[in-house]
Formats: sequence, structure tokens, C-alpha cells
Amino acid sequence: MEPAEGASTARLRLSAACGMAAPLTFFGTVLLLGYLRPDHSPLTQLMSELGVAGSPYATVMDLVGLALTGILLILFTPAIHAALGKERGGTPGTVLVVVVGMTFVGMAFLPCDAGCVPVTSTGQIHLLLGMAGIILAAVSAFLLAYAMREARDWNGYWQYSLINGVAVLLMVLLTPQFPAIPGLWQRVIAGTVFLWTEVVAIRLYRQAGLPSPGRR
Repeated sequence: MEPAEGASTARLRLSAACGMAAPLTFFGTVLLLGYLRPDHSPLTQLMSELGVAGSPYATVMDLVGLALTGILLILFTPAIHAALGKERGGTPGTVLVVVVGMTFVGMAFLPCDAGCVPVTSTGQIHLLLGMAGIILAAVSAFLLAYAMREARDWNGYWQYSLINGVAVLLMVLLTPQFPAIPGLWQRVIAGTVFLWTEVVAIRLYRQAGLPSPGRR
């Protein structure tokens, strides 16, 4: 392997590793702060309530759980684009992952109001960013599913990506049906999105440095 190729492989693996770290960073922070805050109910309270200004450990949730997660998602995109950018849907799908990462960073600096009830403009923007991030993640899954289908050796992944996007959008639409457990329902939706992130990131990490099989 040439030195330049080795450096490129290392960069792609680092990028994919960022994608692998993003879900762990987000849910690791949520779980840790949930443990440290017995007053927080994962069933009835949204995860963003852990970052309400003035609440215990809010800075940790905002800077680590949200901002760092968003940065890791952005750093994940070079690996996605290197593998799928040449296929139809690959570039716009990658761009949307960048935007999703930006929504996380934005939410970190625009925390929700107490109870995540939109009272201030900051709280309203936070909720809008959260909803936009979820919907755009689903759309990116659709676009990248198309790119995976166009590429070779992604069989099984493109179907999963497509199903994931459909599942996320359906869960968003069904949210009003679960008013008693908004916290749990939000965690299920976020978990579905981040599971896709983890699966794709692991696949890209293993693929980094391997010769492209080309298109069918």
C-alpha cells in the first residue's frame, strides 16, 4: 500500500469511527445523566429536558450529548461520501447527514424551555431543530438507500436503510398517539435513527481501504 493510500485509509476509518462514536456519545450521555438525575423520567420527559438551562448537568447534555454528537455526525460524512458519493443519491444524502449534525449543534446552544414546552423563541427553535433533524435523517436514509442499491456489495444494507427511513417517518406520524409516554417514544425514534448510523458506520469502517468493486 502506498503511503498516500495508507493515509487516505486512515482518514476514512477515522471518519467512520466518528459515525460509530456518535450514537454511543449521545445515548451514553443521556443514560449517565438520567442515572445522576433520579428526578428525570425517561418515560414522560424528553431527552432535551436534561439540557434545560439551570438544571443539573445541563452543560454536559448540551455540549457533550448534543454538540459533540453533532460534530461527530458531521465528521462521519467523508466516509459516507467516499463510499457512496459517486452514486445517484449519495451526495445529497451525505449533505443531509451534515445538516442533521448541524441541528444537534444548534440545539446545544438553543436549549429547550422547562418541560420542553415552547415558551421562548429559543425553546421553539430547539423543538423545530429536533423535529427537522429526525425528518432529515429519514430522508437521508432514503437517498443513501438508493445510492447503496446503485453500488455493488451493499445488498441487505440498502433494504435496511429504506425500511429504517419508513419506520422513522411512521413513528413521527404516530407520536400523537402516545401522549402518556413522550420520553420513551422519543427515545425509540432516536434509537432507530442512531442504530442505522451505527450499522452503516461499522460497514464503512470495515470497507475503508478496500478496492471499490464498481457499479453493476
